[in-house]
Amino acid sequence: MKSFIKSLVCAVVAAVAFVPAVFAAQAGTITLSPTSYTFPTEYVGLVTQTKDFVLTSTIRTSVTIESFSISNPVFQLTQGTAPMTLTGGTSAHFTIAFAPQAAQAYTGTFTINVSNGYGPFTATLSGTGETTGAVGSLSPTSINFGNAKAGTTTATQTVNVTNSGTQSMTLTSVSADPPFTVATKVQNVPIGAGQTYPVKINFSPTGQGAFNNVVTFAFKEIPTLGANMSGTGTADLNPTIQNFPTLPLATQSASYYAPLAASGGTGPYTFAVKPGSTLPTGLSLSTAGVISGTPTKVGTGSFTIQVTDSKKKSGQKLLSLTIDKATGASCNNISWDIVNTNTPITPIDVLGTGTYLGYEGGLYPDGSNIRPAGQDSYGVTLADQIQPLDADGTVDPINGKEVIVLMGESTVHVEAAQIVLDMMADPAKNSHVVVVNGGQGNGTASEFDDVNSPFWTTITNYILPNAGVTANQVVAIWFEPTDILYSGTFPTDVANVTTEIEDIMRDQLVLFPNVKLSYLSSRIYAAYSNGLTQKTNPEPYAYEEGWSVKWAIEDQLDGDPNLNYNPSLGPVKAPWMSWASYYWGNGLTPRPDGLVWTCQDFVPDGVHPSTPLGAENVANEVVNFFETDDSAAPWFLANPPRR
Repeated sequence: MKSFIKSLVCAVVAAVAFVPAVFAAQAGTITLSPTSYTFPTEYVGLVTQTKDFVLTSTIRTSVTIESFSISNPVFQLTQGTAPMTLTGGTSAHFTIAFAPQAAQAYTGTFTINVSNGYGPFTATLSGTGETTGAVGSLSPTSINFGNAKAGTTTATQTVNVTNSGTQSMTLTSVSADPPFTVATKVQNVPIGAGQTYPVKINFSPTGQGAFNNVVTFAFKEIPTLGANMSGTGTADLNPTIQNFPTLPLATQSASYYAPLAASGGTGPYTFAVKPGSTLPTGLSLSTAGVISGTPTKVGTGSFTIQVTDSKKKSGQKLLSLTIDKATGASCNNISWDIVNTNTPITPIDVLGTGTYLGYEGGLYPDGSNIRPAGQDSYGVTLADQIQPLDADGTVDPINGKEVIVLMGESTVHVEAAQIVLDMMADPAKNSHVVVVNGGQGNGTASEFDDVNSPFWTTITNYILPNAGVTANQVVAIWFEPTDILYSGTFPTDVANVTTEIEDIMRDQLVLFPNVKLSYLSSRIYAAYSNGLTQKTNPEPYAYEEGWSVKWAIEDQLDGDPNLNYNPSLGPVKAPWMSWASYYWGNGLTPRPDGLVWTCQDFVPDGVHPSTPLGAENVANEVVNFFETDDSAAPWFLANPPRR
């Protein structure tokens, strides 16, 4: 019977004349596309890119996707929920990846069951796994560049990529982010058996203080490897331009803004383009050091900028700027103002005791960005209690896992893919830690608000098993809550999101009985979506949702019994809550840490981060948080620093 129904579905897709009555044009149709898919051949231990399967209904009345199933576990669901209601003209998306377990051919089926006698709808899946004799390693896996004056670039250090196996392997790319740079050009470099390939990296601190990052090495045949980079920026007595040598990306025919910063010498400073050097067409430099204008030509250009202090001492720096094609997003929205004002929005952590529409800033109470002492102390206590757990949640110091679930909606799905890649490649990570991408399209706070939501079911029944772990092994969660907000007035527009976040905290404890720590971030800049047809959470709503996170955490700090995490104070209702990284920034206006959001950091909808650019911005922040925060480092790192 199933094969007969499947043939009817195929007939509909092919528009063959003998459409059955249940699919009659008068009533509308339901189609699944594609109805078959062969994944690219993949190496064992790796996972292919996902394939999107779309079920579309044109039936006038609503129908329900009751359930779905995948017959072979090597085909892994990464997004998709059931039950789900489809109205006429709407679609449901399911994404599937192929993760072979052996060198062989695989087949399977993806089946969707729909109410009212429609379906089931089935797609056939196939793919082939292969193995390699290549064995890759990095040496060293950690480099400390030591002290370097802000605005300068160090001599290069070398990471050797060695293949100690019996077959060749391909180094496809090496990714580093400011203030670290890959000085060696790497693109699909073959490394033969027994060979070593040197990759040079340098450090260009953009200010004073410690900098840390993970440089990732991607291969065709083996999993990504990583090396930890660190260095400290120090002051320079002479006037120096601090900016990273590569300026933020510009977009053709869109506004650009890049303020230059200087240190050393005696201010104030005056900036000028060095004689004989030329800025890209359409851009100019003010004496105050702001590069602005509208670039007209795609390409990369280099130019030298001079800085002179009040005592006529000077310095110079070679900078480069790449101008890319317009993306289709609203690329002129390089900053966003408070509603009905000409005052740019200030990030919550930068506000301090300042206010946004009457509400005091700071991630925590009293304008502070520092976790309150009592909350911090208890978080450290919980961190020290975390141990590897087996599938049933019993302590297993040998084979157990400590699982972090990354959750939120589609922007998180993109960001989390990069976070997982970077964390799992991090050589400093505790080998028991497993990081799972639980981000899902349409997985808004309002959807996760219900403990029985199918979005939760997808995580517990599909996404966690795909990673070889269970809900009992989850010890921590990173959550970026958003809703589809595009109207209303602050603060009432986002007040409901605070309530949803608090409900979700309680849901987390129900579904993950051993979760101890729940870290929250708020979403990235969204004004590049303002003015487009698609409306999800443009500015100022993306920014204002950060206040929902702030208020939910403050409710726990204020002792709300429904968010209690301390058994000595009553029944435990929620995990311990804290801010993780806060990375909202006002477009091209640099945050104090130098982070900006360019239009090139987004796909054409202006909402979702691009890969790897935008997603890597978030991944850098989140990985650094888990490596350095005193409530995360004790269990996330293999060798945490002594306290």
